Amino acid sequence: MSATEAEAPTSGTVRTSDLLIAGEHGAARDGRYFRTTEALTGEPIARVAAASVEDVNLALETTAAALPQWSGLPPAARWSFWNVRPSCSASAPTTSSPQ
Repeated sequence: MSATEAEAPTSGTVRTSDLLIAGEHGAARDGRYFRTTEALTGEPIARVAAASVEDVNLALETTAAALPQWSGLPPAARWSFWNVRPSCSASAPTTSSPQ
């Protein structure tokens, strides 16, 4: 299955990644997911929520609404915000402060 083909959610041991909009994790509005696979083995890597146009528009609206408050924060407050949120990337810093 290609990354552009959507599928209904399935159960299993494959990690599911939902959308993050306005600080909340959730499924796409239409409930569609696509599966990513390891190119060499064909093994499934993850099920990822397939964002619709509505999902993207909601993300843009909430981001635009939050920008004035976010841009008014000093850098240390921004760092604190990211430091307490779960990381989407294993390489993101979680315990040390910026230099």
